[in-house]
Amino acid sequence: MGVVSGVTTVVNGKGGITGMSVNHRVALGSTATSGSEGGIIRFPGNVDWDGSYDGVGHSPGVFPGDALAFVGAVVAATDPAVAAGASGTAVVGNLSIMVGIEAADAVRHSVGFGGNGALSFTDVSAAAGADALAVSLGCSLSLAPVATGSYAAVADVRQATLNFSRDLNPYASSSTAGIHKRAAGNLDGSLSCSVYTDDFSTLPAVNSEQFVKLIFADALFWEIKAMTVDSVQPVSSVESGDPIGATINMSFTATYQATANVWTLGSITNPATVTVWNPA
Repeated sequence: MGVVSGVTTVVNGKGGITGMSVNHRVALGSTATSGSEGGIIRFPGNVDWDGSYDGVGHSPGVFPGDALAFVGAVVAATDPAVAAGASGTAVVGNLSIMVGIEAADAVRHSVGFGGNGALSFTDVSAAAGADALAVSLGCSLSLAPVATGSYAAVADVRQATLNFSRDLNPYASSSTAGIHKRAAGNLDGSLSCSVYTDDFSTLPAVNSEQFVKLIFADALFWEIKAMTVDSVQPVSSVESGDPIGATINMSFTATYQATANVWTLGSITNPATVTVWNPA
């Protein structure tokens, strides 16, 4: 055991990593019997693990449901080619993209995953890639009613968070060798953004279906077809005198109605113009 700074943390050779964590655990079996004298007996259970990593940039290169050969480590200063860390096969469960325009923050992402095989704590080969830094200044959000498909910029956006997720359903059987594995479930997603506004009537209507573009300063964007507005929350404070604002919340819908009662299957495209859901 020893002490080392986290500044040399690397994940899968990616640039822009700001942190990572893993949780290796077991749900121990237990019982009490006539021979245990009022005490609990414990015995080995199925091993499980999950983890996450955070970074800067709008394109982490993974999407919920993807297989992930996770390698996370702290590079040893004495030998940069060898690092003490963790590795294992996993499935991506969630992805978040955070844009903080008002705070002039970096564009940030967070990736969560669940184990789909054994986790090993061992020396691994690890090196950091080039940073793919993106800044929030210059980012924007555009919406298009599905009936027209005509995009218009949302005015005075302060921040936006885009989330995608799949439930990772764990299972263990006689074929998993005492380890939990996972099967990815249905895709879901959400968007939350805060804006300044002087006219509540310009906010999107609840129940309205919208195409969404989260656009970055380099003109690349995530495009989601489609999302439904599920809440609009204007806020005004006399006491603070702060500018009047509102929060807009939207949820992913796999199909949408450009024409009433005619359902069309949508799509999700990442900034690399790869259709990461419904690529047909």
